[in-house]
Amino acid sequence: MESLFKAAGMNNDEERIEKVIEYVDAETDSEWRGLDSFSDGSSWEIFVKEVQSSYPEAISEEGSVAMLDKIYREHARLSQNDTEEIHALVRKFQAEAKKLTGVLENGALVEKFTKCFTPAFKKLILAQALQKYGHYSDVNRKRHKDDRFDLKEVINIVAILVDSGTSFRSEETTKERGPGVIKVKQEADLETEGRLANLQDGVMALGKEMSSLRGFMQTMNNEWKAKSQTPVQGGL
Repeated sequence: MESLFKAAGMNNDEERIEKVIEYVDAETDSEWRGLDSFSDGSSWEIFVKEVQSSYPEAISEEGSVAMLDKIYREHARLSQNDTEEIHALVRKFQAEAKKLTGVLENGALVEKFTKCFTPAFKKLILAQALQKYGHYSDVNRKRHKDDRFDLKEVINIVAILVDSGTSFRSEETTKERGPGVIKVKQEADLETEGRLANLQDGVMALGKEMSSLRGFMQTMNNEWKAKSQTPVQGGL
């Protein structure tokens, strides 16, 4: 905004404050007008500082586990069909995770990220990651059992699943698993697993809708009973 104000020759602090509020939603408008610096004739700089102090998470250059938990609460139990929310989750989570490099280990970040999805979708994500990147004990991976996939790998699988709308496919392959050889799930199995995940997510969503409908019907029934029991006023 600073550059826009300068380009427009807008140097009056009161005018700047009034102008910037025109670009926020009604709720934020009300909140900002309630700030002391809005009503007491403070300078633009003081107003900006008070606004920033109201949103510490927006200006913090240090990541925090608390912020990751907040992101999880905002984007909990997402299914494969929640495309927009998942893209928003990825943007926020990646930005915060980058700040926590060296603070939280990769395995912990992956666990927090995958907790944002429904159990069925999480299971599908991990199955597809196994197929694409291999077993943690593979010779070319050598990862710990509690750190099977890199966060970037998991996010890549999520992007594939969400943007394609179907489970990730590949031809049947074989991969070395230490002393033996284990076949990766065939494409048909992965198709079935993807359909089951979508079906389970759909059932859960339907259950929520039915619960809301039962609550609505119960409320209407209670109101009808109350009205039918109310004595009619009037008469001679």
